[in-house]
Amino acid sequence: MSTPVLYEFRFSHFNERARWALDHAGIRYQRATQVPGLHMRRLKAVSGQSSTPVLDTRTERGVLCGSGAIARWAHEQAPQAGLLPGDAGGEHQAWALCAELEDAIGAPLRRALFHQLLERAPATIPRLFAIEHGMGMRVLLRAMGPLLGPMLRKLDGIDAAAAADGERQLVETLDRLATLRADRDYLCGPAFGLADLTAAALLFPVALPAALPFVLPVSTREAIDYWRADYRSHETIVWVEHLYAQHR
Repeated sequence: MSTPVLYEFRFSHFNERARWALDHAGIRYQRATQVPGLHMRRLKAVSGQSSTPVLDTRTERGVLCGSGAIARWAHEQAPQAGLLPGDAGGEHQAWALCAELEDAIGAPLRRALFHQLLERAPATIPRLFAIEHGMGMRVLLRAMGPLLGPMLRKLDGIDAAAAADGERQLVETLDRLATLRADRDYLCGPAFGLADLTAAALLFPVALPAALPFVLPVSTREAIDYWRADYRSHETIVWVEHLYAQHR
């Protein structure tokens, strides 16, 4: 079987969820890292739409769009990895919690973070987009810098109101996860699974754990550190850091 190809953004919590699910299932794949804004033509040719992540499974399943579909396929390929509980009730609970987290800290968190970066440190955006790309692309993105902010705001609906709503939903989700977990290590059952992976991956921009599979430019990390200062000591973020250390 040919090696699956994952079309991804490097700095993206939904993409991190897909990568982690594939890695946890022990599935080998190739990364085809895209540049936000410059990715659309290629993604539409591959998948008929322009959002990442996209996995070309190189199997009869064809192309899968979205981290949820990729996680489900990863579980189907390696159920022994334990991404989902073995019983129907536990599996339903895990998927329901994943859907809740996607809504609460998917786009809302992204808008909150990028609004702050665009307001306080817009030069960090080209550096984020250029992670793991060559010198030519880094030069091009720096030249495009003044255009990236307006493009992001238009495509993702980023403004002060959306950012405030994202911050509110982030706080509510951190508190809710702390309540759900109580004194347990994991959200759904006695072992690490997809619900924990989803929560940790979607919250990685807040946690910035040491086990992230890529390196942030120093200036970019400093700008994100300023934004996440109010959240980094929350017990849920401490738990996310633990999950990365133990399972990523």
